[in-house]
Amino acid sequence: MTGLADARMQGRMLARLATGPASAEDLLAAARDAAPAPGREGAWHALVLDLVRTGRVEAVGRARSGSAVYGLPGTVVPPSVADGPAPIPPPASPAASRLALAVASRVRDPEDHGRVVADVLAHLAALEATGRARAFGPVPLARDVLGRVDRGRATVACPENGWERAVRFARHEGASILTTIVVLGLAYLFVAEFRVVPSNSMRPGIAPGDRLLVWKLGRRQVPDRWSMLVFDDGSGSGEKLVKRVVGLPGEALAIDDQGDLLVDGRLAVKPPEVAAAVREPLVRTTFDAAGKADGWAVDDAGWKRYARPLHGDDPVYRNEHGALELRRDARPAIHDVYATAEVTGAARLRVTFLDAKRRVVRTFETGAGGPGEPAAPTTLSVSLVDGVARVGGVETRDVVFRGTASVAVQGAVRLVAIDRDVHYTQPPDAQYAIDPGAPFRVPADHLFFLGDHSSDSRDSRYQGRGPVPIERVLGRVVFRVWPLGRVGVPR
Repeated sequence: MTGLADARMQGRMLARLATGPASAEDLLAAARDAAPAPGREGAWHALVLDLVRTGRVEAVGRARSGSAVYGLPGTVVPPSVADGPAPIPPPASPAASRLALAVASRVRDPEDHGRVVADVLAHLAALEATGRARAFGPVPLARDVLGRVDRGRATVACPENGWERAVRFARHEGASILTTIVVLGLAYLFVAEFRVVPSNSMRPGIAPGDRLLVWKLGRRQVPDRWSMLVFDDGSGSGEKLVKRVVGLPGEALAIDDQGDLLVDGRLAVKPPEVAAAVREPLVRTTFDAAGKADGWAVDDAGWKRYARPLHGDDPVYRNEHGALELRRDARPAIHDVYATAEVTGAARLRVTFLDAKRRVVRTFETGAGGPGEPAAPTTLSVSLVDGVARVGGVETRDVVFRGTASVAVQGAVRLVAIDRDVHYTQPPDAQYAIDPGAPFRVPADHLFFLGDHSSDSRDSRYQGRGPVPIERVLGRVVFRVWPLGRVGVPR
């Protein structure tokens, strides 16, 4: 034992034993006057075990209370202790037995274990008899201190001041805390770390202030297309960016004027989970009982067509200063579109694609019910994204043409929703991969990144950014831990 109070209390025990053998209760009572504070008497059993383990005290018999009788080495044992069978201790309650077994659970030697259990039971009975049962203190404390003494480790059973409490904390929890710190440090350096998103460039899936878990293992490997990675911007400022990788080493990339990405001359098709993550709402319209709604014009055939422009870079967001992002350059018309209608009877949903002269290029249409049929709520859907048309659940691939989208409905329509796919822009100050006539080839060991909110993303399209060496990749975004309402795997 290394504490000042520990040494003082053990000195009182030895002084008591100098007058003759004594039970465990007598030793603890002798030490009580030297204890720094009441309320943690369970830890005092470690003082007795330490005296026995270091050979300064030995067990010489059993008291009527059931506890051991201790004496100094060479003590002449009284006949009342040495002769006759061991006294039968009084019965203990199940709760007291469980507590005593828990306290002694870290003591490995069977003889010492049994003696500690008996001493604790007698101690508890003595405290109960004087109305001081709570003075035994926390069981985990008594158990842990006994365990350290049993293994010959340094400990402070009864700290007398703040310094000794600090020493005990360091000795008891220090190794585990240090191990935890080292493991967390190594994990932060080589396995995973957290990053906070600073801007709107990855809207709608990732918003400013989102806290992301970044997985570092395997960051030097060529990733899958559409993965979200974190990388150093290479400017020397230490800025870390979150973008989506769209181009792999050796590929020829281009963004066409419809906002689509071309890889080696073919339209790049996003996986369904990525397409869902970058899908953004543009229009939500609820029609009144007369079938009218603001922004919709009715033609002679009774089709209600959305009459306002649909832009490929809508909606706008607020920047880090709280101001709306206002676009002053030419804004692209929408091409890839999702249209959904909730209907209550016979109705039609139509998406028409028009060329630059507003002539019809292609029409997709679906409907529900027929004249006179009873009302039955139904959802109609038409979409064209990355050359894949889906009409009422029927999918058609390689639907490639040029044109802008127009949405119209007819019949018992209650609500219409229009969403857009990500629209990659060709800003005039961008440099790379913006000309389909001269595709940009990604250098070996480099990756090409784009932001999902293309109109407000300084990514690989720009001079000074360009393709990113794989060695500057810090890791892959695998989980969002904040805010709580959006915890999950970002796509």
